[in-house]
Formats: sequence, C-alpha cells, structure tokens
Amino acid sequence: MINTLQKLAIATGLAISMTGFQTSSAQALSLISDPVEFDFEITLDSGSLSGETFNGSFTVDETFLTEEGDETAEVTAFDFTFAGDDFDLETVFNPVTAFFNDGDLLGIDASNDSFTFVPGFFDASEAFFAFDFGSGDVGTGDFTAVEVPPIPEPSLIIDFETTLDSGSLSGEIFSGSFGLDDTSLTGEGFEEIELIAFDFNFAGDDFDLGNVFVPANALFLDGNLLGIDASNDLFSFIPGFFDISEAFFAFDFGGGDVGTGDFTVVEDVAVPEPTSIITILGLGSLGIVSKLKKNKK
Repeated sequence: MINTLQKLAIATGLAISMTGFQTSSAQALSLISDPVEFDFEITLDSGSLSGETFNGSFTVDETFLTEEGDETAEVTAFDFTFAGDDFDLETVFNPVTAFFNDGDLLGIDASNDSFTFVPGFFDASEAFFAFDFGSGDVGTGDFTAVEVPPIPEPSLIIDFETTLDSGSLSGEIFSGSFGLDDTSLTGEGFEEIELIAFDFNFAGDDFDLGNVFVPANALFLDGNLLGIDASNDLFSFIPGFFDISEAFFAFDFGGGDVGTGDFTVVEDVAVPEPTSIITILGLGSLGIVSKLKKNKK
C-alpha cells in the first residue's frame, strides 16, 4: 500500500529525494534552540474524504539547525486525528522528519500503511498529504502548518488559597498558584493581564489552564491585585471591585450543593494590561456567580 502512495506522490510531481538535505547534528551551528511546535491542517480535495479537513501538530528540535540551505530535523512529537482515529509517533513509521530550506519549513515526511505526508521541494506550498484506503479509494490534500508561539515564562508567580465557608466543603482549605507576565502593566487605573500559568488543587483534582475557560485573567487597580477571573463548569474565581478583600471563590457541584470561600494571596503582591470596570462586571462565566453572591450575602 505504501508503494501505491509513493506512486501517487510521484504522479503528483512532488516525490521527495533525501539527496541534498543535511541532517542536523551536534556539529552544526546552533542558531535556534529548544523544541518548536507546529500546528497543521489538511484539507482533502480528492477521494472519499474530499472536502473534509483534519488537524494535528508536531514538534521538532531545531537546536542544531543553521538556517542555511536544505536541512532536516527529527520530529520528536506527533499528534494527528484522521478519519476518526488518533495517530502519534507510535503509529507511524519512524523516524519522522521535518524538512527546512534556509530555516523555513517545507513540510514533514511521515507515513504509515494508510497515509503519507510529503514535504515540498523548494516551498511549503508544494507540501501535500495523501491517503490510500484500498480498493482504489485514494486521495490527496494540501498541507498547511503554522508555528505555535512559545508560551512565555511567567515573570511573576503568585500563590493563593481559598477557605470555604459554605457548601459541602465548608471549612476546607484549597491552594494553588498562577503566573503572568507583568512587564506591560502600568500600575495606573483598572488593568488586566492574561494568565500564562495556573495550578489549582480542588476536591481531589488538579486543574491548570487547560481545564478553565480562556482567557483567564488577573485584575489590578492602581497596581494592586484585585484577584483573578478563572472559571469552568465546576468553579469560578471572582476578583474584587476595588480591593482584593472583595474577591471570592465559588463552586457548584449540582443538586443544590453550592458554596463560596475567600480568596487570599499567600504573599502580598503589588503588580501592575488595559481593561475597564465593564470587564470586571462581566465575570459571570458561570451561571452560579450571581446566585452565589446572593448566598454569600
């Protein structure tokens, strides 16, 4: 079946030869460091899946690329959902390779018995995807990849805790932390800045930014923290209007089991992006917020 895919690639005029591509090595000059992630999209234009779009991502270690001429780098992570199945590095032939020209991505060489990714010769626009389901059901589609900007390291990490005073967990204390880049804060008026790190252990489960609605923000007034706006279907953090003492935490387990608690920063932090009080008023990510505020009163 792979031979069929190879023939399909040749017929399309984009069969890739390894000749001329320099594999990155420890001897090469390091101009790019650390793993780089790419998101990609496949839009099929032929075969039984014509018109459908599939997405995935891959990570390459560009540490030893020189950004000069034709080079390759091994793909260290691969995730692709196709035709109802999930594929990773364990379900494709290895090694999986990314191709570059003068530092620009040309595409990837990744395949198994059902599909193959073919990089471009000179430009990423030549890259494509091909599948073969057998019985003559073959198809191709374009390949579009976008580099994912690296998540910046927080310049400020703040520890917090909440002590619950109502609901089934009344009296219990839960703690966590959040991180942000405070370099753009001015310390004047109402400001907000998006969280780039969040860690919270609650009711036996761990929650991070992948488990809350985004964006999650920290809010400030004249450089003083008012609290955070972070929520999901289970809980919500509500910042204060004018002082952090007004900030609180609320949860809703369903069946009438709702509760609230305070929000306390373990270490007082005065840190200062733009917002308005309207942003603060629009904190009802959960339907429980207004109800819980009444309960709290």
